Amino acid sequence: NLDSGQMRQKIKDVSKLDHSKFDCLMVAILTHGENGKLYGTDGILINEEKLTKYFHGNKCPSLIGKPKVFILQACRGARDDIGVMVDATDPPSAAPTLREDFDKDGIVERALDDNKTDSVGYSQALPAEADFLLAYCTVPGYASLRNLEYGTWFIQAFVDTMNEQANSEHLMDILTEVNRRVAEDYEYEGYKQ
Repeated sequence: NLDSGQMRQKIKDVSKLDHSKFDCLMVAILTHGENGKLYGTDGILINEEKLTKYFHGNKCPSLIGKPKVFILQACRGARDDIGVMVDATDPPSAAPTLREDFDKDGIVERALDDNKTDSVGYSQALPAEADFLLAYCTVPGYASLRNLEYGTWFIQAFVDTMNEQANSEHLMDILTEVNRRVAEDYEYEGYKQ
């Protein structure tokens, strides 16, 4: 429960820490919002980019080359999604993993395993905004829905899926499953998310 200034300062303080002993950064922000902007408790909107910029490679060198994951639970507009009807003869099943679906020929896996350098070594320039993953609860323009007793659908699905799969699945596969669960398992008065 931070106001806009406190939210910005907390993020800035975290970016100044030494992250060299950690494999990644994960930030979860649960608030109200509009597309690309998040509310502080003072009702002032902050651009998401104003928060993520503190972790760019040129500002937070101890996170260069490491994933920077932002879980963003906030409305991105006011529209409601009524969904679309899908004809299905088979019950829905979990989607194939991204690695299985994307890398059918093993090209990416071979490239990752073929990490050879000559005896001189090498240096590489990375974009300042490399390695960011922003996981949104809904698409641009739409509201995020919640259960008054149990909280938001996205966070419920995220926590449940992480508890079940964090030790065995890749984060992108977990987020794909979260997306599937929110799409298929939750509905309120005909509205979907």
